[in-house]
Amino acid sequence: MTATSLKSNIVKVVDDHGTTWYRIKDIGAVIQNTKIHNSVSSLPAQMCCMKPTSTPGGEQSCKYINELGLKYLLFKSRAPKAGELAQELGFTKHEVFFVPKELSFYKILSKVFKHYTLLHQYIVNKYRIDFFVPELNLAIEFDELHHNSHVAKDMERQERIQEQIGCKFVRMKESECIYEFIGSIVNKFIHDGEKAKQGHMQLASLQQEIQILKTENQKLQVENMSLLEKLKGCTCESHSMAQIGGQASSQEPSVIPRRRTVNSDTARIKIQKFDPKTEQCIKVYYSYNDVVQEYQPLTKSKISHAMDKHCLLMNFRWKKVEDGQENEMEVVNLQPTQESSKPRMEPIVQMNQDKSEIIQVFKSMAHCADELKKSTAWVHQTV
Repeated sequence: MTATSLKSNIVKVVDDHGTTWYRIKDIGAVIQNTKIHNSVSSLPAQMCCMKPTSTPGGEQSCKYINELGLKYLLFKSRAPKAGELAQELGFTKHEVFFVPKELSFYKILSKVFKHYTLLHQYIVNKYRIDFFVPELNLAIEFDELHHNSHVAKDMERQERIQEQIGCKFVRMKESECIYEFIGSIVNKFIHDGEKAKQGHMQLASLQQEIQILKTENQKLQVENMSLLEKLKGCTCESHSMAQIGGQASSQEPSVIPRRRTVNSDTARIKIQKFDPKTEQCIKVYYSYNDVVQEYQPLTKSKISHAMDKHCLLMNFRWKKVEDGQENEMEVVNLQPTQESSKPRMEPIVQMNQDKSEIIQVFKSMAHCADELKKSTAWVHQTV
């Protein structure tokens, strides 16, 4: 592992077995983003890691981000300094522009191939592979639109890599459907029946989530249009009343401003998710909403209950970062894991994809997990 620096020694850069990592705190200082950790919290866990780093106060564990994650942060930022840093790192406008779809591709690959090792920007001598799965000896390339003018060069590079490690190669074009492409990979290269089945289930689940979000978005758009029409009507009515009432109407406002209310979730809170066995922090969330977005079945009350009662939730332990704690990834003052409350005993119904037919009924969550050969956490998340 070697360390270099950028921006006159402001940004610490670490090369760890061919993967480049950038210290997040330094990136925030360069682009003048004091809340950069909030931006990082939405990225996949594989894009961030903790590394021992020499500091004026001695060696400390600092948080780093990989190249794809950094590209995404710079793309999202509107700060002029972000563009300057992207230029120094050699990120082209084309490359940064297409990061969001590559990031989506990476997120979906991570979930579908969760039983395998997925390496991003894997180095083979002087060449880089976008994604590499060692167990399958499979290289996966994400070709953006500007790759069309570099087809010959890309194929030559592919041949050189295959000569050196003898891997299989698949390439996805930016215009292709991510789900269909990854589904074809599962069919072609995953010969373990159970893993292939789980991969397809993950894809189906992700597609269903997106369809639900699209439907909700359409409903919100309709509601928004309806509210706008009502607002226009109220505005016209208020204007007419003002003309009729003359000067008296100007003494009394037609619209009483609503008092601002404080959402309890906006209060500063940091939540650690950690492994109950190793007691190592896996990820830090900066609000209850951040946790709920990643684990859709959860609610603020369930998360709070798990932290207060020191019990498992989604197979993890959860804890608030204590006030004044410098290293937010360090788990301190940990209480022993307690047994959670009684499991849910209400019946669970399994339906077809259209929700038009009942397939079978389970007596409880435990019964459902036993019958489907799944964990109770999987059943909880699915329900």
